[in-house]
Amino acid sequence: MTISIPNMPVILCVGQSNMSRMVPVLREVFSSYNFISAAIGATSITQWQREYAPYDNLIFLSNQALSEGNNIVAMFFSQGEADTNDLARAQAWKINLVQFYRDFQEDTGLINLPMIYAQLGADYGRPYWDIVKSLQAEMQAHRTKHMVTLDHLTYADPPHYSDYRTAAILFMSTFKKAMGIL
Repeated sequence: MTISIPNMPVILCVGQSNMSRMVPVLREVFSSYNFISAAIGATSITQWQREYAPYDNLIFLSNQALSEGNNIVAMFFSQGEADTNDLARAQAWKINLVQFYRDFQEDTGLINLPMIYAQLGADYGRPYWDIVKSLQAEMQAHRTKHMVTLDHLTYADPPHYSDYRTAAILFMSTFKKAMGIL
């Protein structure tokens, strides 16, 4: 089963429902890239750890794309909302993301792959929103992680944004800047 289009750069789209809702827009607006969706709504960062189904599916899709000779050029990641209702999960968010990415790099061999990730947008009443959001801000200091800020986007149905086109453009702009693409 072929999951990608040969000779097109591949971007893995990972995380929760905001990412899965953004994938069709990315495909429409940026047709010179192949966006492979591994996003699953309502998943916590814990579920993106090794031995959980979302992680296993991501590794399967990544390894399949690589075995077909495709060039994976980035990972787009949007996740965090599901961890803002539980203090322990919110406090462990950064540790869990770092572990997720290390495991991903080890399991795929994509050691220098840039991760373009979304920082949570405006708070809509979750108790530990600010904890996760501040931990996400700390991540951008790493050489392979680049943050997209979505505070200015409005919600159609929290946590779902009303404008995925703007989000898609911000992700691609951050990716191109990270890669030095003009």
